[in-house]
Amino acid sequence: MVMKKAVLAGIVALMLNNVGATVLNDVPASPDTNGHYLFFLHGLFPEIRGADAFHPPYNKRYETTALAKAFSDKGFIVITEIRKQGTQIEEYAKKVGRQIKQLTDAGVAPSKIVVVGHSKGGAISLVIPSVVANEEISYVVLAGCSLPTTTSIGQHNPRAEYLSTIQSYASTAKGKMLSLFDVQDDIMKTCREYAAAAPGIKMEEQELNTGVRPGFGHAIFYSPDPKWLDIVVGWVRK
Repeated sequence: MVMKKAVLAGIVALMLNNVGATVLNDVPASPDTNGHYLFFLHGLFPEIRGADAFHPPYNKRYETTALAKAFSDKGFIVITEIRKQGTQIEEYAKKVGRQIKQLTDAGVAPSKIVVVGHSKGGAISLVIPSVVANEEISYVVLAGCSLPTTTSIGQHNPRAEYLSTIQSYASTAKGKMLSLFDVQDDIMKTCREYAAAAPGIKMEEQELNTGVRPGFGHAIFYSPDPKWLDIVVGWVRK
């Protein structure tokens, strides 16, 4: 099974390299220790509808393929996949933790690893720093911290999940973290509660004003908009 996954990942990389991108669905069997690795964790909607699905309430497509390629075009080896519907936050965080360990065991420096997660992917990214507990790894949370009013999305209670993450994982988390959210997002905003409970996290946070209509800020991260993408890449590289 491990060999099949490695072969598949290699095939995906070969196909995407033809268009100037390196996007894998798993850690390569023999990682390039000089490469910079970026785990991209999408939000809830692609779990339900699949890659690049159109989201009617936001009148916008969730461009998972374009997002992965955009990061790859910036020089990262991107590891991403469409998660199964109903994926548990803690379990997936442990999976990414195992993948990160594969990279570091192979000789990749932790400072060359970054996890970027949007919405539910951002919620997963808040758990991983406790699972991995390495202060040199970077995390970017894109609208992943729930407001008190965000108690029902699909069959999820994001607020309850967020508070559970803080209680169970924040105190043992380590790493560098950037939190980004749009002023017009009415479901996810500041990660101050998490940061206050996570002394091992070096947190930076920025509120964006991208000019979208009220209530549409959450979807700014559905596509690789330079208004946020350039901020993320600049922060990771500094």
